[in-house]
Amino acid sequence: MGKIRDPHQDRLLYEDTPIKIYTSNDPEEHDIMIADTYFLFQRGILETLARAKEDITSKLDTINPEIGFVLKMNNIPTPRFARAIANARITELEKEANYFAKQAREAKS
Repeated sequence: MGKIRDPHQDRLLYEDTPIKIYTSNDPEEHDIMIADTYFLFQRGILETLARAKEDITSKLDTINPEIGFVLKMNNIPTPRFARAIANARITELEKEANYFAKQAREAKS
């Protein structure tokens, strides 16, 4: 039997079980799945967390106190989640750069 395709695969920015990060239907928002728990990061939150130079625990508590609880329940250290956020943002920037490069090539044609 074949593997079931994730219908949101084209929006996937990062996956490392049990963490999945997607662009939302609104491209400036992000869907975060930690195990079976869903969080919506509003505009700018992913970028802010990805750029944070310090521990993001207090920022996560401000965004939604339940995030820290879910991380603990799934034995996910905050630094691992911070790396997931940073990697998702990198992927997002790469996709944006590829899109604009393609647009520029097509404009020249």
